[in-house]
Order: sequence, then structure tokens, then C-alpha cells
Amino acid sequence: MLPLRGLLAAAAVTLCVEVDAASVSPLQKVITMLQDMAEKGKAEKHAEEVEFAKYQQFCITTRTETSESIAAASSSLEQLDADLTKSLADAEALSTEIADIEKTTNEQEDELKKATNIRAKEREDYMTSHTDLSESITAIEKAIAALNAKSAGVPAALLEVQTSLPKEASATISSFLNLIQAPPKAKTYEFQSSGVVKLLENLRLRFQDERLALEKTEMNNKANHEVLIQKLHDSIEANKKRIEEKNTAKAQHLQDAAAAKGDLASTKEGKVADEKKLEETKTACQTSSEEYEKNQVLRSEEIKAIQEAVSILASGDVSGAAES
Repeated sequence: MLPLRGLLAAAAVTLCVEVDAASVSPLQKVITMLQDMAEKGKAEKHAEEVEFAKYQQFCITTRTETSESIAAASSSLEQLDADLTKSLADAEALSTEIADIEKTTNEQEDELKKATNIRAKEREDYMTSHTDLSESITAIEKAIAALNAKSAGVPAALLEVQTSLPKEASATISSFLNLIQAPPKAKTYEFQSSGVVKLLENLRLRFQDERLALEKTEMNNKANHEVLIQKLHDSIEANKKRIEEKNTAKAQHLQDAAAAKGDLASTKEGKVADEKKLEETKTACQTSSEEYEKNQVLRSEEIKAIQEAVSILASGDVSGAAES
């Protein structure tokens, strides 16, 4: 800046020397012009300071807000990652629970089918046994009636009932049939006849007791079957409801996982953009700051040079030279 000061001083001296003493002082005009230049330089320097202060505040605000946004994104990423992991884990746990319940339900449905088949076989066996006993009782009652009536249908009635009798009783009936087919003696027939009637009466009571026991067993089997079927049915329905509820919960967890995954991606993208913005802002602000500092130094030196020139021009030596 020394060449500038020297140039200004030399120009002022030359101007003052060449100007007619009688004219309006050109030196004063030069001094006034330089003073105006100095004021203008100061004003421009001040304007730059004001603008730079605003820009600097912009830099500070941008860095602060962007840094806070990056920090918030980092925190959100941790939470979103945790949410994603938990949602997927919960969905996987529910899948396992659903599979276990479905397995149990399938086993119960198989048990229900087996129980139904077993009950059908029990019912079939019951009906066969009940029919046999009922037919035997009916046949015995017919035979007893025929014997008591001493009718001609005794042999036929005894033959009908004989097939359903125990071995010992069947042998007794055979002996009696042999007796009545030969010319019987009255007393022998009466004795044998009363014995057969008594035998048949006992068998009838026995078969009736067996039929009653069979009916009670059937009632118990039916009741137990109904209880089992109801229990299995209720359990199956409850399991299906639980499966439905868990599938709904699983779907929600998967939906939450998808949302967290999407938020995770967008948050990462936003964080990267903010980090880039922060670096660009730092670089731009640093560059502007350096340029501002250089400009301020340059303007200060220019103003100082002008002030020095004014000082030189206003000195007595220059003023005297201009007047002589």
C-alpha cells in the first residue's frame, strides 16, 4: 500500500504546484475528494461487516440446526433399528407359537375323529349285543309261555331259544326235547318241564340283568363321549381363535417392521444429506470468512492510505508549496 500513498501524495503535490494561486484551492478539492473516498470506504467496510455478521449468523444457525438434525437422526436410527429388530423378533415368536397351536389343534382334530369312530363302533357293538339279548329274552319268554301252556309249540319254542343259551342250559334243553319226543310218563314230564321253566326263568333274569348293565354302560359311554367331544370341540375352537388373534398380531408386527424399515431408510438418507449440507456449509462459511478477512484488511489499508495522503496534503509543506 506504500506505492498508493506515495502516488496520492505525489499527485496532490503536483496538482497543487501547477494550480494558479488565485484560483479556488484545488488542494482543498483533492483533500475533500480523498476524505469522501475515505468515508465511502468506511461505509462500504461497515456494510460488509453488517452483511458478514448476517452471513455469519446464518452459518452459525445452519451449522447448529443441521448438527442437531444429524444428532436427532442418529438417535432415531438407533430407535428405528431397535424397533425393526423387535418387530421382526415378535413376528417370528408368534410364528412359532402359531405353529405349536396349529400342531396341537391338528392332534385334537385327529383325536376327535378317532373318538367319533370309536364311539360309532361302541354304538354298533351295543346295538348288536342289545338286539341279541332282547331277542333271547323274547324267545325265552315264548318258551316259558309254551311250557306253562303245555302247547304243541313247545319243541319249536325250545329249539328257537336253545341257540342263545349257555352250553349247560342248552344241554338241559336237549335232554328235555329228547324226553318229550319219546312217549313221556306224566310225572317225569311234569318234573322235567318245571325244571326247564325254572332254568329259563333264571336265564331270562340273567339276560335282563345283562341287558340293563349293557344299557347303563352305553349311557355312560355316550355321556363320556359327549363330554370328550365337547371338550375337544371347545379347545379346537379356542385354538382357532388364538391362531386368528396371533396372526393378526403377527401381521401388525410385520407392518410395523415394514414401516420401521422404510423410516430407517429415509432417516439414513436424510442424515447423509444433512452431513453433506453441514460439510458444504462449513466449507462455504470458512471460505467466505477468509475472503471477508482479506477484504477487511485491504479496505483498512486503503482507508489508512487515503488518510495518510490527506494528512500529507494538509501538512504545511504541501500547503506552502501550493501557495508559492
